[in-house]
Amino acid sequence: MIENGGVIEINSGFVTAARVLGQWGLKGEVKVEAVDLPSENLLEMDAALFVFELKDGRTIRHGFELTRYIAKKMILKLDGVDSVEDAASLRALKSSPRAGNPWAN
Repeated sequence: MIENGGVIEINSGFVTAARVLGQWGLKGEVKVEAVDLPSENLLEMDAALFVFELKDGRTIRHGFELTRYIAKKMILKLDGVDSVEDAASLRALKSSPRAGNPWAN
């Protein structure tokens, strides 16, 4: 069960920065594809700008790190996501519209 960070409200104006394409491996990693910007730009941003959207529409905050690239897709390891089942519940990486965020319009 995902416990880290707690569920937060989606109505805070977050926009999609990357799509979660699915779980990867057996340790809770996810395969991610950036939307509208190169993935390198996404990784240079403050992790506090991001939340993950769950398939039921709720969002949850997680720290994350890039573990590797495979076929131009990022493989991310999220704090507190340690199983295939937890990773399968994630749909998208959402980005806050704070100043300096390239997804903010």
